[in-house]
Amino acid sequence: MALKASEESLYKRTATTLITDVCGTDGATPLCKPGSKAAAMKTTQDSAVATLLAAQLAYEDARADWAVAYDKSQRFAQLRDAAEADMLARGATYTATAARDAAVPAATDAASAGYEAHAIKAVANAQMHCDSQDVLIAAAQMEGTRLHSNWVIASHISNKAIDQFRTLKGTLDAAKDLKVATAGQEVLATTAHTQAQAKLKVYQDQYKDALSLKKACDADVTLYKGRVADATAKTAACTAKVAMALANCKGVMYKVAQETYKTWDAQKTRDLEVAANVQKEYAADANAPTGGLAGTRCEYPKLTDDGTQGPRPTCNEELCCGAANKYMRDGTRLTVETCQPMEGTHTYKFFPKLRSGALVKPTPELWRFYCIEGAQKLAATLAAGLGAAYFMA
Repeated sequence: MALKASEESLYKRTATTLITDVCGTDGATPLCKPGSKAAAMKTTQDSAVATLLAAQLAYEDARADWAVAYDKSQRFAQLRDAAEADMLARGATYTATAARDAAVPAATDAASAGYEAHAIKAVANAQMHCDSQDVLIAAAQMEGTRLHSNWVIASHISNKAIDQFRTLKGTLDAAKDLKVATAGQEVLATTAHTQAQAKLKVYQDQYKDALSLKKACDADVTLYKGRVADATAKTAACTAKVAMALANCKGVMYKVAQETYKTWDAQKTRDLEVAANVQKEYAADANAPTGGLAGTRCEYPKLTDDGTQGPRPTCNEELCCGAANKYMRDGTRLTVETCQPMEGTHTYKFFPKLRSGALVKPTPELWRFYCIEGAQKLAATLAAGLGAAYFMA
């Protein structure tokens, strides 16, 4: 099947438009770079178009040759028909002449024979001319058959090229759709590239700043290393001086140390004597009496091994067992239970614990005092008196 001029123009325009849409006018888009699918499709399309044009040209050449051969065959057929008509006309003329001369006397037989011979020769010549025309017609028909075969081959090649072109057109349509589908991704990629470039510039600026800072730090490190070296040298010199001073001091201060030790040892001996006297005097002051006298401790004794609670110590007459309390800043209450006069006693002199080695006696503390056992006896006496008054009434 041959392409019409309109079809050929349409296919060329369609292919060119598709390639331009996918690859651009200069083929410089990312989809048409060397090695890409679009570039390969473009190459295939160019090859298919070239094959199609070649097949079309071959078809046109074969068709022109066949037209020439067909014209020759037609012309040979016309010559043959003219020869046959001439032969028929000559035969008719000969027949008419023979019929007319039949009535002529025998004198004219020689002339008739001459005419007959002439007619036979003319027919023979016409037949030879017709045979030669038949040969030419046969040759023209063979040439036309050959050209027709060439035309069939060219048509087949043309059809294959058309099929390839249509396949390519479908591929290019798919490529166009792919381009439309990837247009958004291309925009996103471009945006990401722009953002990456901006970030890269920021990082480059930061890197330059870091390099500048590093240079400044390196300069500071070099300066400080020099200072450290100087300080190390000075430290070594000072250490040497200290060692020398210590050596001198050991010799000079040994005597001072001995004198100081002797003075300290003598003072320590005196302090021990003073502390012993203070401890003896404070023990006499702080020693609590026993036997129920005033100042006797009257707390309940500790539980025995079997858990039995012993009785509280008994205070003498006119005395009560009372509690002397002191409250610390944290709310803790310190209590001492002791025998004291029941009447007029509101404070208790508490002697703090003497610190070991103390050179001065601590000042006694006055704690608030109140009876606890005498108050119970008084309450019982009052209750008994009220009961007797009730019964007497």
